[in-house]
Amino acid sequence: MNKVCFSFFISLLIISLFCFPAFAEKTETPINGIIYEFDEDTDYTVSQDYYKGNTNFVLPAGKMKLTGDMQTRGIENGVVSYEVLEGDSFTISYTFNEYYLRSNESNWHIIEDDGEEVYGTELDDDIDYGAVILLTSLDHEHWYLDKAVLNVTQNTVNPEPFQSNEVQLSTGCYYRIIVAYMLGKEGSENKRVAELYEFHAQYKSAERKNYDQERHYEFKENILVNAGSIDGFAETNEITTDDIHFGWKLGAFYIDGYTADKADTNAEKKSDRVFVKSLGDSITLWFNLEQDIDKLNDNSDYKIAYSNGASDQKFGIPKTYFKRGALLIRYTDRNNHVHEPVKYFDFLSALASPGANTKVQFYEEGYYEVALDYEIDNREWTGLNKCYRMSFSFRIVNDNNRPYLFELTTDDKSLIKNDPQQFKGGSLLNKRDTKNGFMIDLTKSKYLNITVSRAMFEKGVNGYYRHTEEISFSNDQKYYTEEGIYTITTTSSELKELGEDVRTVYVIKDNKLLKALISESNTDGDSIEILAEKLNNNQISIDDDGWITEVSAKQEESISETMDESAIAANTSVENQSVLDSLLESDFSNIDSIDDSTANTTDSNNNKLMIIIIIVATVIILVLLYIIIKQRRGKKNEKS
Repeated sequence: MNKVCFSFFISLLIISLFCFPAFAEKTETPINGIIYEFDEDTDYTVSQDYYKGNTNFVLPAGKMKLTGDMQTRGIENGVVSYEVLEGDSFTISYTFNEYYLRSNESNWHIIEDDGEEVYGTELDDDIDYGAVILLTSLDHEHWYLDKAVLNVTQNTVNPEPFQSNEVQLSTGCYYRIIVAYMLGKEGSENKRVAELYEFHAQYKSAERKNYDQERHYEFKENILVNAGSIDGFAETNEITTDDIHFGWKLGAFYIDGYTADKADTNAEKKSDRVFVKSLGDSITLWFNLEQDIDKLNDNSDYKIAYSNGASDQKFGIPKTYFKRGALLIRYTDRNNHVHEPVKYFDFLSALASPGANTKVQFYEEGYYEVALDYEIDNREWTGLNKCYRMSFSFRIVNDNNRPYLFELTTDDKSLIKNDPQQFKGGSLLNKRDTKNGFMIDLTKSKYLNITVSRAMFEKGVNGYYRHTEEISFSNDQKYYTEEGIYTITTTSSELKELGEDVRTVYVIKDNKLLKALISESNTDGDSIEILAEKLNNNQISIDDDGWITEVSAKQEESISETMDESAIAANTSVENQSVLDSLLESDFSNIDSIDDSTANTTDSNNNKLMIIIIIVATVIILVLLYIIIKQRRGKKNEKS
């Protein structure tokens, strides 16, 4: 008989680091349910025999609602199906009416119930004063208990909302919420009531069903062990020749949709493989079931057993109903925070149902551990069931080393500290300025090593000088509001070949040197260091608004004008001196040429006296003119 082959695929679709979807506001969607009513001694059984009516017409004990970004997409297996915004989640909450909680003995009110089973689901304790139970299913046939809140109205007025996860929504999941309680009233018989709410929810991408059979990675190295017993699935015994599982496998796990893969070099938490994701990649983990679970290895004596009271020691799963196989997926983030495992109980039953292909998506890079626990019933040897565990791990990293920087809408640290995301502004590019400060967001990239330094140019005795300090970066300190020049350096801890990414952000408030850096007057585009040097050398001046004025240009103009006027005065003095020397030389040469023989005559003496008087007067006049001209030139220079 040919093997029946079924396919299971788990999609690990990591949203692009560069895509930021526009999230709509979360809305509240009321959910209608059906009310069943029983007498005090009847079990909580959902049956048409106990049908009371729809919650639109029969008063329930409270209100059921969903909160999230979702819209109706149609009907799946007779229940309403919702499409949830990709990558988002929603909550399921139930609010009890005050009427049933505060009513006196003469009115119907919730009383204590010692029942421990609701709709075939066994609970850990009594229902007491009401229970709210969440069941989930992959195929609407095989249900498992997700959470149960007991003694609700005594422990709390309303239970904490149930939270969906990406694993459920990327596969497409059915949700069943049962609210069970007993009502009592003076003079009337007690009665049990069960409110049943059902719906289906998924991401749009849950419709993807096929994988790349040409390019994929198979996990096959030492992933199957004999795990001993259902009490922990903790042993790691090798599959030997006398083991009923020797020589055949239940199925295989594959991964596709990645850009590259490599061996893991992480010394602290080494995985079996690292997968690198690029823009647009859809990394998908598949499981291909190769066996008929009721006739394993084509042998009617071997089948997948129902494991009740099973546990998983490594994942910390306490004893519960694994039923026919449990798929467990655990995620660890960059900060080594280990998240609660995602559990699929009765997994192989759901997988073996016709058309029950399932897939799971994750939206975070990180370290993933996967385990499939199952028990084989050996009908040939009663009581000799065997337990097995398929397990492996892998890591997903993004192919970039860049964090995202965002402006802050306020610089009030007391406000930002409580909720930084509330004051997150627009994206901040490299070498841009902001007034309030900025925050570093690692939502889309976890495996980054980040260092932050802050530089300030402060005025000292000898002018402006640079002061730099290293600032710690951690989950608790991702925002920066102090004035200064910030340098953010990042490297990928997983992809060291990417090197360093360096970003600069200017937080500018009152420092005039920082203001000058981004001023329109900085026409040369000088760096902060050059501006500081020019300011220290008195080449420029900067006002309080950061406006730059070239001091050197004024000085050169003044000096040039002074030098021109001095040159004119000097030339004039030289010219006047030349004229005087010429006159003196000419007149005294005439005196020397007078004949000595006429010196004794009276006329000659008179002539000589007149000539001397004229020469002396001329010299005095020229000297006075020279002094007057020089004084006027000096006054003009002083005014200039």
